[in-house]
Amino acid sequence: GGLSTDDYINTKPSTKGDPQWYGALSTSLLREIKEEVGLDVELYSGNKIVAEIGSGRLAQLIPPVFMNIHDVSEDHRHLVLVYFATSKTDIVIQPENHEKTNCRWMTREEIMTATDMEDTIKSYALEALKRLVS
Repeated sequence: GGLSTDDYINTKPSTKGDPQWYGALSTSLLREIKEEVGLDVELYSGNKIVAEIGSGRLAQLIPPVFMNIHDVSEDHRHLVLVYFATSKTDIVIQPENHEKTNCRWMTREEIMTATDMEDTIKSYALEALKRLVS
């Protein structure tokens, strides 16, 4: 998954007269989550800085909570933008015709003791629980 040309071309402009790509990232992210696990989610915007709009030319975008870049192979790297989200349902549906991943809901304790999860993913998951679960 990821961004496609359609995400740029078919995204509604953020403000009058702006190029259309500003909302492409969140549009693509919401689509990918729906395709991969069947969830309709709302992105966490708690780290968004609220500024006065003034002239109407300022559009607030939801920034990632974390960013990293890592090696996939010796000559290939990935830039990862980590977002948090909430879902209205806990039913994960992975389509038969799509790539399979190991998606499941986990408690804090399950995350901390998981042996099949990288430490970086554990830290993201624990931070998401801290920020999103009251």
